Amino acid sequence: MTGLREHFAETAAGAKHYDVTEVVLRRTRRRRRLTQAVAAAAVVAIAASAGVLLSGDRPRPGPSITEIDATGPVGAGRIPWLPATFKAADAVALPAGRAVGAGALVYQRGAVYVLLTSKGESYAIPGEARGLSPDGRWLAYGANGKLVFRDLTGIRAFTTAESSVTGWSVEGAVAVLAPPWPGVGPVVATILDLDTGASRAVPIPDPEWWQPRGLTADGELLLTARQEFPATKEPPATGEPLPTVAPAQTLTGPPRDLGAAVGIINPVDQQAHTVELLASRLGLDDRDKPGAGLQWGITARPDTGGLVFQTLRTITIDGSDAYMLSDVFEVDPNTGWPLRRYRLPAMPTLDSPAAWLIGTLPEGILLGTNDGGFDARDFERLELLDPTTGARQTVLSLPDAANFLLTRGGRLR
Repeated sequence: MTGLREHFAETAAGAKHYDVTEVVLRRTRRRRRLTQAVAAAAVVAIAASAGVLLSGDRPRPGPSITEIDATGPVGAGRIPWLPATFKAADAVALPAGRAVGAGALVYQRGAVYVLLTSKGESYAIPGEARGLSPDGRWLAYGANGKLVFRDLTGIRAFTTAESSVTGWSVEGAVAVLAPPWPGVGPVVATILDLDTGASRAVPIPDPEWWQPRGLTADGELLLTARQEFPATKEPPATGEPLPTVAPAQTLTGPPRDLGAAVGIINPVDQQAHTVELLASRLGLDDRDKPGAGLQWGITARPDTGGLVFQTLRTITIDGSDAYMLSDVFEVDPNTGWPLRRYRLPAMPTLDSPAAWLIGTLPEGILLGTNDGGFDARDFERLELLDPTTGARQTVLSLPDAANFLLTRGGRLR
């Protein structure tokens, strides 16, 4: 992220020379750390199968995935920036002349969007809420045909062209914007530095397929597919590395196998590559739809940089197929190889308790949960999943009067 921030500083100052050396080194270090376990597993697999490979009898297997059980009892916990209790209350107008403190989440009462701060105070937002930065500092909302960014920890506010907030940098200082019209693929994504107001437009290759979804931990633009890919098959994974960089402004088409893909673009040189998320690699079968949950669920872990998303499971009810929320995965953003699978409680019926992936935080993986009938009710609790142990804790209970919309780092769903 350092190199990109330096570019914004250069744009604002109009004088400094932009040097990509530091961001390249940081990206290399992060990728080395993230893929170390995968590379080690791959070496073991290669060594074990060396004789077989020479004979050409079968392909080399890929690295194994770490299975983490997250189905146990849910305890009680806290996140420091979430208020201890939450009671939906009449909100006063968001003041323009003073700071209100970092935001925790946004909910809706009737036609009013309400900001809940970390102090537990509620403020009516003067427009349609669009996003809340991962650090809780910046609130984005639409008003009078413009997109407004308000610094909740100060009094600064500025406007930009009407846009959707499709994602953030992991630390929250940069927002990713796209045109707001539903069903129309954006021609460009706008990467906006909120501290300086400087922006960079990044063309989106083949916008019929790709939609911007924020930034990776290395500051690269993250894209997901606008629709499911065809469910064609491929041979078992061979362990051979995928191409890491395609020609500039080029992303591949639908991946093979029952799966999906993400696109990644360097916003500085606009080099692009595709990372395939294949069912054969994730250990899924033809009843799992790894692409269906990527439209809104994919996010980058701020600590490891891994890409985290949720899959959907197909069940048959009265002769018809229904998509049900399933497990959460973390994959290497450079290769698509799976790192971790978090097994959540199964949803055998439409009225089963549901757990939605909301995002990733420094504290862990945030889930929105309820006790059943997820298609008819919104979240009843926020739960934090420990990415090491799989333990889940309720960190906030939501009243029935609050229609939950988004938390830090979130987007409208």
